[in-house]
Amino acid sequence: MSFVCTKGAHQQVLHSRKQANEIVEDIEDESGRIKRQAYRDQKYPRTIWANNTVNYYFHWDTTNKVKRAFRKGAGLWQKDTCIDFVEDNSAYDRIRVFRGEGCWSYIGRVSGEQGMSLGNGCESVGTVAHEIGHAIGFWHTQSRHDRDQFITFNAHNVKRDWLDQFARQTTHTNDNYGITYDYGNIMHYSANSASWNGQPTMIPNDPKYVETLGSPIISFYELLMINKHYGCDKNCKPDESAKCKNGGFPHPRNCKTCVCPSGYGGTLCGRRESICDYIISVPGGNGGKRKVRTANEDDGLL
Repeated sequence: MSFVCTKGAHQQVLHSRKQANEIVEDIEDESGRIKRQAYRDQKYPRTIWANNTVNYYFHWDTTNKVKRAFRKGAGLWQKDTCIDFVEDNSAYDRIRVFRGEGCWSYIGRVSGEQGMSLGNGCESVGTVAHEIGHAIGFWHTQSRHDRDQFITFNAHNVKRDWLDQFARQTTHTNDNYGITYDYGNIMHYSANSASWNGQPTMIPNDPKYVETLGSPIISFYELLMINKHYGCDKNCKPDESAKCKNGGFPHPRNCKTCVCPSGYGGTLCGRRESICDYIISVPGGNGGKRKVRTANEDDGLL
């Protein structure tokens, strides 16, 4: 088994014996291969959902509030990817959504029935979308192999039994697909996660992002990465696809339109849009101020 669980406002990654063995082997023999954020063990691509279809059903104890949040969270992932979520309790590979202790999910497809616990405190759409992110294959962002280039990890501020949650992943278990580090995404821990003394466990190396770790919203880069992980880009032939601007990519469900980065819109991402993420820089150094969007985290999502 492998899953992510939440204690109160904190989420843990728990490894199966197989995953733990792969991680240890990779630590002992670093080969310089590309390391991964999306989960890719020795069974890949069998760890992704067959036919890009995630089957699920609700256990009898699941509340209506959680059902609504799950359907909406699944819809947010489905909207801009080639992944479909189908309510089907008879499929061989399926997620059983139930009211367990805390919020946790297996990482990727396990084979057969796998659980997703959405207990008390797990009812927000952002929290559920985060757990669905694990179920389709994401580790936490701060587990990227290159995280030390972007954040400073303060191990001395972390609760001792949480230290393993900040371990970097290895060549056998996750892939960045050449995509930049994203501070403000739904799979990133917040700055004070798992702190025993109230001090930050992580600090962005770029001070512009000091208030933006984590988000209750799925980011553009997460959509880009999961589309690559599931091969959604293969749906769009280059000569028949939109020529997206400003880093956008052809929409896997309609190749004539684009999925656009934050701040851009229009069919080809050529239109600048009003956004909530902004930076105001005032020249002059001492008198200058910078203001960046802070994720309003009131639902316990990390």
